[in-house]
Amino acid sequence: MIILFFGRYSNNEILAGPLKVANRIFNNLSEKNSYAFIEYFFDGRKYGYFKKLFGKEILEYNGKIIFRLGLFRIFFYLFKFRPQLIHIITYERFAAIAFIYRWFTKVKIIYNVHNIVRYENENVFNVKGFEKIKDNICETIFVKYSDVLFSLSEKNVLFAEQYYSFNNKNIRVLSNGIDKVFYAAGVDRKANDNNSLSLIFIGDIERKDKGFKFLKDILEKINIKINLYIISKKTDYELLLNNKSIHSQFLNLMSPEKLSFFLKDKDIFISTGNNDSFNISSVEAMAAGAIPILTKETGSSRFIKQGVNGFVFDYGDTDAFVNAINLLNDNRNILNNMMKECPKIFDLLSWENISDLYESNYKNILGDK
Repeated sequence: MIILFFGRYSNNEILAGPLKVANRIFNNLSEKNSYAFIEYFFDGRKYGYFKKLFGKEILEYNGKIIFRLGLFRIFFYLFKFRPQLIHIITYERFAAIAFIYRWFTKVKIIYNVHNIVRYENENVFNVKGFEKIKDNICETIFVKYSDVLFSLSEKNVLFAEQYYSFNNKNIRVLSNGIDKVFYAAGVDRKANDNNSLSLIFIGDIERKDKGFKFLKDILEKINIKINLYIISKKTDYELLLNNKSIHSQFLNLMSPEKLSFFLKDKDIFISTGNNDSFNISSVEAMAAGAIPILTKETGSSRFIKQGVNGFVFDYGDTDAFVNAINLLNDNRNILNNMMKECPKIFDLLSWENISDLYESNYKNILGDK
């Protein structure tokens, strides 16, 4: 198969979800077939118009070749590489050129719907003016005219339908994956016989959709000793609670190796978001043995067997979250049994398995079953 990825690639191991997907999928599959990865000269403060139109850089990260090209260079490269399939694996506006190229060829196009850019621009990042218009146009093209959409959950599909109309027959639901270092941390986990619980929250506390306010409402109702660890971009925040049984600590984002080591003695991972397409951190924490307590609005909640390897409740149901935490605190056998169950998620969601699912879908889309 001759497949070309469009998106953004980063050699930094502290990655947001979409970038981690692009990194892991390309790294795992590029050795098997004729795959190439194109990104753009994104930084307008660093690159001028000439670079953005005609520039070319060949980057090498751990043996992986990434082409950073200007728009005209991309167009010429497409005719030279002649891909059978173009996969827009992260949302980037420059990828609209793939649809112009399709006028001249029969290339198939896939778009990964990690999130709805229109929603985030309006409700999270407050993007306005011409930038917002450009994003609206490009996302509409990607969603409406791609041959296949990859979504992270059925919930993400339903959310996308609030903004766009598309053929559900063209949607494939795929999952995000887990690095092996998290599973290695989970299998070495020891039972918790302490008289307190440790609770992890990972996410941008300034984003309303991540549910940090809801988390605080939960914490105010807890009457047991909790060591709370908040991993976020913002670490100079002071968590003001009336509940004095909560000891909180803010930590910087970590690489997978550091995060997996950190998680190996933590008890609970909590996701309180009201709109989360997947949440890679939740399944990484599971693989490391931390018990997930998630909102139904978290896409990865479909992998939770209630009371077996975690808990899932409605966003805003404060009492349900509190009762689950109390249950785990009062019943250490349940706590430790669930911790043993959680790492099994890795057998399903290792990046190797997820990459194989991507490859299987490529073959199916190209008619090579």
